Amino acid sequence: MKEFLIVTSWTRDDGLVIVHHKNAGAKYIVLRDGELHIRNAARSDSFRKYRCLIKNLLTGNVTPSVSSGQL
Repeated sequence: MKEFLIVTSWTRDDGLVIVHHKNAGAKYIVLRDGELHIRNAARSDSFRKYRCLIKNLLTGNVTPSVSSGQL
């Protein structure tokens, strides 16, 4: 089933939406495999919670991950 799931974006607990970004110098980068990379992470980033949005390619449904991550 995993082959039919892709990460479309990430959300931060303050509502910021992080999408795939082609600017290599951006603070937040969603890698091809869906991982979130935070460039020059600061202490303030560690207080935030991050959650990915996953799209099912078979149904088109987009759902947030069950758990959130934190630095």
